[in-house]
Amino acid sequence: MKLNNRMIERAKPSGRVRRIRDGMGLYLEIRDGKRETHKHFVFRATMPDGKVSEIRLGKFPILTLAEAREQTIEIRRALRRGEDPRGGDDSAIAERKTTPSLRHCIKQAFAVREAAAKNGRGLVSRQRFIEQHAAHLLARPVDRIAPGDIAAALKPQWHRQSGRSMRNDLRGAFDWATAAGHFTGNNPAGDCLSALLPKGGLKREARKAVHYSEMPSILAAVKDADTETVNKLAWRFLALTACRPVEVLGAEWGEIDGDTWTIPASRMKMGRAHSVPLSAEALAVLAEAAKLGNPRFVFPSPRNPDAPVSVYGLHMVREALGIRDRMTNHGCRAVFKTWASEATQFAPDAVEQCLAHEVGNSVERVYNRGQMLERRREIMEAYCRFVTGDAAKVAKLRAV
Repeated sequence: MKLNNRMIERAKPSGRVRRIRDGMGLYLEIRDGKRETHKHFVFRATMPDGKVSEIRLGKFPILTLAEAREQTIEIRRALRRGEDPRGGDDSAIAERKTTPSLRHCIKQAFAVREAAAKNGRGLVSRQRFIEQHAAHLLARPVDRIAPGDIAAALKPQWHRQSGRSMRNDLRGAFDWATAAGHFTGNNPAGDCLSALLPKGGLKREARKAVHYSEMPSILAAVKDADTETVNKLAWRFLALTACRPVEVLGAEWGEIDGDTWTIPASRMKMGRAHSVPLSAEALAVLAEAAKLGNPRFVFPSPRNPDAPVSVYGLHMVREALGIRDRMTNHGCRAVFKTWASEATQFAPDAVEQCLAHEVGNSVERVYNRGQMLERRREIMEAYCRFVTGDAAKVAKLRAV
C-alpha cells in the first residue's frame, strides 16, 4: 500500500528503525528520538557501480510526500541515463578532489552574498530550499551538471516564486564557480534554461489562514497542545503580535523595553527597525518565557541554549492542534489583517503599520516617519481582547 499523509502522520516507531515502503525505491524511515519522533524520506536503489546505496531526501513535514516522490522520479531518470546521483562514478574520484561539488559552490556563493547583504535573513532559508529540492545534484562535481539536470530539478517548483528564486540562486552558484576557475562554458542555470522550462505559469497563492472567528478557540487550545512549552509560547506570541515568524523566533530580551518590543533592522524584511506595542496577553507570554531561564533568547531552543527555537517548533504546534493543512505560521498575520478590516473600523494605515508594511509613496514615507505607536497599541490591545475570547468588547470599534 502506498503512503499517504495520514499514514505518515500516524506512523510510530517500533523500538528500532522502522521503514515503510512507498514504491520505486522510496521509503519513509521512522526513528524514535529522545524528544520527538524523526521521520525522513529515503531513496534506496542499485547504483551504476552495482552497489545498493541510499540517498536521504529530507525530513517530513519539511519535505512533503509529493515532493519526495518528485525527487524519486528525477533520481530514477538519472539512473536510467547511467548517471550516479551520489555525485559520479569511481573513475571520477581523482577529478572530484580538485573540482568542487555543487553544494560547495552554493555555500561559497551564499557566503559572499551574506557578507554584502544588509539583511541576510532570508538567505539561509533559500539555501535550504535548494538543498531540499536539488538533493540529488548537490554531491555532483559542478562541471558535470548540464542544463537538463537543472531544469529537471526546477520543474516541480517552477509554478512557485520560490522555484524562480532557486533558479537565480543556482545561477549565482555557477557564476561563483566560473569566477573561481572551477567551471567554463555557458551557465547551465542561465539563459539557456528558457528553452527547457515552461513559459509563465507562476501561481501566486495566498498563505493559508483560518477565519478570524476561529482564532480565540485555537489560541485557547495552544496551552494544552502536546508539544514543548517553548514551542507553545512562541506560537502564542506570534499570534498575539502578528509579526513574521522569523522576527518572533529570533526575539532577544535586550529588545524588550517595558511594553514595547523593538525588532532590529537586521531581522526585518524591509531592513528597518520596527517597534511593536505589546498587549497585556503578550506580556503574560513573556513572563512565562522568562521562566525558561535563557539570558539572551526569549524563545530558546530546547536542545541548544545558544540558539533560538527553530521554525519547526511552530510547525509542531499546528500539527498538535490539527490545523497544519488549514493554516501556515505566517497566516497569523492574515488573520489579524482580516479581523481589523472586517470586524473593526480602525484606520487602514495604522493597521498596515502594525504589520510593518510600507504606507504611502516614497515621498509620503519620508515626511511621515512617526510609527503611530499609541494608535497601534490600541489596535493590538483590542485584538488581544478578541483572540482571548472577549469579542463583544471589540466589535465595530471606533476609528482611530
